[in-house]
Amino acid sequence: MAARDRLKSRMLKLLKEDEEFRYAVAGLLGLEEILKRLDRNEQELVRLREDMTKMFEKHEERFARIEEEIRRIWQEIAKLREDMVKGFERHDREIERLTEELTKLREDMVRGFERHDAEFAKLREDMVKGFERHDREIQRLTEEMNKLREDMIMGFERHDRELERLREDMIKGFERHDMEIARLREDMMKGFDAMNRRISALGARWGLESRRPSGRDSGGSSRRSWGSRSRGGPRSTKRARSSVIRARWRWTSPSATERSC
Repeated sequence: MAARDRLKSRMLKLLKEDEEFRYAVAGLLGLEEILKRLDRNEQELVRLREDMTKMFEKHEERFARIEEEIRRIWQEIAKLREDMVKGFERHDREIERLTEELTKLREDMVRGFERHDAEFAKLREDMVKGFERHDREIQRLTEEMNKLREDMIMGFERHDRELERLREDMIKGFERHDMEIARLREDMMKGFDAMNRRISALGARWGLESRRPSGRDSGGSSRRSWGSRSRGGPRSTKRARSSVIRARWRWTSPSATERSC
C-alpha cells in the first residue's frame, strides 16, 4: 500500500509539474483535445480579461469625467440653490413690502370709500333738498302760469267783447258818417245851385251874357262864356267866380270824399 501511495503521489506531482507528461496521459485518456481547448479558452479568457480591464479603465476614466461633471453640476446646483434662496429671500422681502403697501392702500381705499360715502350722503341730501325746492318753485310757477292763463283768457274774452263793441260802434259810426256825408253832399249841391243862381244873378246884374241860353248849368262852358263875354266887370266878380269854382271842384273830387270819410 505504501508503494502504491508513493506511486500515486509521484504521478500526481508529475501531472502538476510536467506538462508533456500531462498531455501524454491526457492523450492516453482521450483528454488531449479537451485540454488544448481549455488552454485556448484560458488564453481567450486572459485576452478577454485584458480587454475588460482596458474597458474598465476607459470606463473608469469616463466615470471619472462623469463624476467630475456631476460634481461640477452639483456645484452649479448648489450655487443655483444659493442664488435661488437669495432670490426667494429678496422676493419674500419684496412681497412683504408689497403686502404692506397693499395693506396701506386698502386702508386708504377704505377711508376714501368712507369719505366718498359721507360726501355722497351729503350730496344726496342736498340733491333731495334741491329737488324739493325746485318742486315748490315749479308748483309756484305752474300756479302762476295757470293764473296767467286764466287772466289771459279773461283778457282775450274782454278784448273780444271790446273789439265786438268797437266794431259795432265803428259800423254805426261809418253809417252815421255816410249819412252825414250824404246830407253834407246834398247840402253842398244845394249850396252850389244857390251859388250858381246868385252868380248868374250877379252876372245878369253886371251885364254878363251867355253865348248860349243853356249855359246856366254847373259845367265849365258857362264859366268860359262868362270869361270870354265879360265886358270889363270888377275884379271882385272874377275872384268870387274862381273861388266858387275851386271850392266846388274840391268838394266834388274823389280824394276829398275819401278824406271826409
